[in-house]
Amino acid sequence: TTSRTPLTKRIMAISLVRIYKQSPVIPAIAGELLGTFLLTMAIGLDSRTSSASAQNPFAAFSVGVTLWLAIVITHPLSGAHLNPAVTFNLFLLNKVNLKQMIVYVVTQLTGASLA
Repeated sequence: TTSRTPLTKRIMAISLVRIYKQSPVIPAIAGELLGTFLLTMAIGLDSRTSSASAQNPFAAFSVGVTLWLAIVITHPLSGAHLNPAVTFNLFLLNKVNLKQMIVYVVTQLTGASLA
């Protein structure tokens, strides 16, 4: 395999910034998909393990850490909605338009379904 030189890495980083500036929708969709996937997966796995050990005081810790991580990752990309109810509320408050709301909700439902 070939190793990437610092110049190659810099060119790739500049290209990613250029893609983001030209179309910020693509990173936002990827962020919402990944964040919702991670959060739903953590909730699903936690519910499976919590039923076996109901007395575990750290049962919800994994969900909280995953939510925090998903917010930190997706906030710069999409605002970290991660939930169709949050997106719909922001639509009602005129923070997102109808097209953004539809794209975000479909992406969030897709991410949750994949988990």
